[in-house]
Amino acid sequence: MHSTQLFPYFKGVISYDEAISIQPKSNILALSKSSRGKAQGLWYATYMVPYDSIYIVFDDSINVVHYRQNEPGKNVNAIKYENKRNIYNRDNYEYKIISEEKYKIHTEYTFTFIEQAYLDAKEK
Repeated sequence: MHSTQLFPYFKGVISYDEAISIQPKSNILALSKSSRGKAQGLWYATYMVPYDSIYIVFDDSINVVHYRQNEPGKNVNAIKYENKRNIYNRDNYEYKIISEEKYKIHTEYTFTFIEQAYLDAKEK
């Protein structure tokens, strides 16, 4: 397992104040929200929308960039939105309903960094 840091990025500037650090063999609750209505609720990538990409660093040395949807980007090694490991893509999250009422739903989304993501970043 590897330490992982996520740095939101917008127009060439890293937002260090919004960075998230995850230690090996641990996880963090990135988002747990309730919303009105019976849609799938809010989810973490909604909060990443102001940024054009997320700069991810494994073990303080191996890095990779994930682009949001419709972000052309110039980094040919970046993980595009359509990729099954892209952190912006809602389909890459495990979705769990925590509680549900008549007009309200509480959901959690979990994104897992797998070893292959590290290995792929290391190759680039």
